Amino acid sequence: MNFNALARGAKLVALFCFFLPWATVSCSGNELANATGFQLMTGDIQPNPALSDTAQGQTGQLDADPNPYAIAAFALIALGLLASAFLRGKAAAGALLAASLMAMGASYYSVENLRAGMTREIARADEARGGEDSGGFLSRAQERRLSDAVAGAIRIEAREGVWATILALAAAALFAVLRLSWREPEVAPPAG
Repeated sequence: MNFNALARGAKLVALFCFFLPWATVSCSGNELANATGFQLMTGDIQPNPALSDTAQGQTGQLDADPNPYAIAAFALIALGLLASAFLRGKAAAGALLAASLMAMGASYYSVENLRAGMTREIARADEARGGEDSGGFLSRAQERRLSDAVAGAIRIEAREGVWATILALAAAALFAVLRLSWREPEVAPPAG
């Protein structure tokens, strides 16, 4: 059985999964934005069309930086496929296994990085207001509690695309392990 071909096929499925939904941003049950793995890579996160144009900004998209973990996951999958195309046998299986395991971790952390980025942005906005009372309707302590409440209401959830990617990569890793543990049949020397 050609386990390397099965591992390559699973990695191709993982690449396809980058075009499925990877993350949803919601606040108090209201969906604010969705992102595919590809959109996380480019930073082009699409807001919910029901949001007003002022909430979306002038361009109709949310201002987000490219996600380095999503980029790394995609690159690792592609590099594993490329390496396995030039290598044969157990060397190809080793390249597929290493790239699959690293890409699984990077895929998972792409959503965690999105969560961490949201926390950093809230902290940065809070810090920009400074430590003194703004003189507005709310005191500084009330503003901080309100900011914490808003941060607690915002949820970033991993969607089926990231889980399908991780599952496909796990299958690729399993096929690579099977190839690495497969023993070649011994050829008996000719009788002579």
